[in-house]
Amino acid sequence: MSTNGKEFLAGFVLVSVLLSGCGGGGGGTSSGTMNNTVTIGKNVFNAGEQATVSASASMRGTAPTAMAWTVTSVAGASAASDKPSISDPNCANVTVIAPISTGASGLGTCSVVLKIPATANPGVWRISNTATANTGIITDQVDISIVTAPASTSGFKLTASYLALAGYVGNTIAMGIAYTANPGVTVSNAVYSWIASAANPATTPIIGATSATASIVPTQPGFYVFQVNMTADINGRQETSSGIVSVQVYPPNVADQVDAGTSQIATPGAVVKLTGSILNLDPTLPYEYSWTQLPGNAGGPAAVTLMNSGSTNANFIAPLTPGSYGFEFKVRRMRADGTLTTSTAPTTVVVQPASTGVFTVSAGVAQIAATSDIVTLTGSVKAQNSPTDVSYTYQWEQVGTSPAVALLADTGTLKPAFVPTVAGTYVFNLTVTATSVAGTSTVSAQTLVVVQSAPAPGFAMSADAGVIQSVQQNSVVSLVGTIATQGVTAGVQYAYSWTQVGAAPSALTISNANSLTAAIFPVVNGIYTLRLTVVATLGDGTTCTSSADTQVVVGALAGGFTVSAGDAQTASANSAVLLTGVVSTQGTLSGAVFSYQWTQTKGTTVTIANAQTLAASFVPIAAGTYTFVLTVTQVLNGVTSSQSSTTEVLVTAL
Repeated sequence: MSTNGKEFLAGFVLVSVLLSGCGGGGGGTSSGTMNNTVTIGKNVFNAGEQATVSASASMRGTAPTAMAWTVTSVAGASAASDKPSISDPNCANVTVIAPISTGASGLGTCSVVLKIPATANPGVWRISNTATANTGIITDQVDISIVTAPASTSGFKLTASYLALAGYVGNTIAMGIAYTANPGVTVSNAVYSWIASAANPATTPIIGATSATASIVPTQPGFYVFQVNMTADINGRQETSSGIVSVQVYPPNVADQVDAGTSQIATPGAVVKLTGSILNLDPTLPYEYSWTQLPGNAGGPAAVTLMNSGSTNANFIAPLTPGSYGFEFKVRRMRADGTLTTSTAPTTVVVQPASTGVFTVSAGVAQIAATSDIVTLTGSVKAQNSPTDVSYTYQWEQVGTSPAVALLADTGTLKPAFVPTVAGTYVFNLTVTATSVAGTSTVSAQTLVVVQSAPAPGFAMSADAGVIQSVQQNSVVSLVGTIATQGVTAGVQYAYSWTQVGAAPSALTISNANSLTAAIFPVVNGIYTLRLTVVATLGDGTTCTSSADTQVVVGALAGGFTVSAGDAQTASANSAVLLTGVVSTQGTLSGAVFSYQWTQTKGTTVTIANAQTLAASFVPIAAGTYTFVLTVTQVLNGVTSSQSSTTEVLVTAL
């Protein structure tokens, strides 16, 4: 069924109505000093509908001790599956007001939800309430008629996904979307239609465009959006629901960063272990490994026999012939487009008799750091026989200038440092010169540092003031707000504030205005707009603010609407993020025209795709907190009104 503009599974939605006054209301059952009045908003229902029904019982000199509801068949269908249900048949929520003086009347009120089964057949049912006191029992009732299920009752809806699918250029990407059905609903003869957005990076044929599962083979990278329409027979009538599927398509070439390990020193006959690794290893991908001795002079003065050469860790017996031996570690991987990518890295093993003063140099393992971090390079020298007559000098230098020049401090030591300001891969070379009475010798080694963008601030928040409500005047209305957060919330303090905004028929007094749950008591019919503002104070003293509006429609008016920009999210830099807004309506909005606009108010500037629809998207290029505002404008009978909602996205580095 459809209530206040949003789709819900079958269930209770209670709008409490508190009847005030003493002595009973018109139309009730009266017995001298006792009176009971049952009221309901309407008497004719369709299957699947629901309404609030209330009873008010007054008794002179006392108050009701109990109130209870019963439902009985009067005419037409009378099966259990046709019988309306009461949310609280024994009035556990009864409100009792004792007499204020001798001879005065006490009051008992009870409001419940009457729910018509979605499969109910036509018939007439009597809804009765019996109030009991120590002075007697009094009952009042109202008859309702069930006609037939309305054509507008929603039986199912497509389930939207807030995460984009991912794939590569030239690769088949399967797309699907699920749906949910209400209890008692039979979905049959489903027909699907997939439609590509005109804003997609390239025109891509949709394979299986009339099936539940479709696929594409993209030719260009970028963010793709597809609309899915599903039409099906629902308990004998036809309904349609729509949903959105998004796909992030990446370029096919993603190189592996391979390390063959530091250079080593070995003596003839020793077992030498070669250790390879992949810096950006993806455990979900299949890799092939191989170790080989380099050809010619680069491979060394003698051939060696490699064992376990098809794994990351190979080994061999150091030959008797001294010298420098070169090896290559090769990694092959099948890309998403079906082609192979190959990456290699070299390493060196120096074979020398133990009596010779031989040394090897390591520039340290590869590192991953963030911009603005202090990065320390750690070199080391390993010598055989620990000679005492050898002195060493060190020199570090950057290989090339990409992605930016690194300003190294203490380049003449084994542990220089620098602070990167630009993300990318930096390569450094350590040259060690050993000097002894026998002369000088020089050995070099390289290492790399992969620098990523600095992590985003660890907090994001969005506020929700709740959906629009429709009530009668002189009713207590609960305002229930919620917040959604992402990131580190330890030590965060929150402050809440409910305020009345915009034009209204009268000023309201807001109870508990500084908490998430507040209340109002409107006495004049009209549309009231309430705003929830949440201020989060982080541990470092900085603040984050989010606000959201809701409306309360009092009396039988044309109707109104509220807007939600969705909960706060987390995402990674350079990945597509979907912004999904929701509009909730209440009352009659026939002829209303809605327009939508997403705007960015915080964070590195991004381009918002489909910014004038409820489902927009963007691709952040840097870490940080991004804030977006969804503004919905309604034009009804020449009158324009707007509502806004804020959400945030916490973006972290890859």
